[in-house]
Amino acid sequence: MHKTPEITRLIHDNFWIVLSFAFAQPVVERIIDEKFVGEWRLLRKSVYENAEIRADRALLEMAPQLRVLDDEQDLSEIFRRRKSAPLGFVVQGDGKRTDLHFRDLTNKIMHGSAFQWRLGGSSILRVGT
Repeated sequence: MHKTPEITRLIHDNFWIVLSFAFAQPVVERIIDEKFVGEWRLLRKSVYENAEIRADRALLEMAPQLRVLDDEQDLSEIFRRRKSAPLGFVVQGDGKRTDLHFRDLTNKIMHGSAFQWRLGGSSILRVGT
């Protein structure tokens, strides 16, 4: 059995990385465009490529950690009983939208083929399958 406090700490660490990237990236992009005129190749690589790679890695680490926590604490059932709102939706091959709930979300992240960050809009992350 896993130790819930340690798994929770790891989830919090990874969530902070994902959250920081998602909300800071548009602001950082604006500042770089305004203040760093000319060629700043290494700065841009750090801000655009390396930060996204780290956010992807944190997301991939977090999904199985959330699954472990769900297994130990039965979070999916708790959310179902509380009638928690879906965490998003999945567009099926026929165009039909299906609600995305907690366990489904972890599955999509773990088994997705790619991530596409859509920062600044209503959708933050798209997972490719």
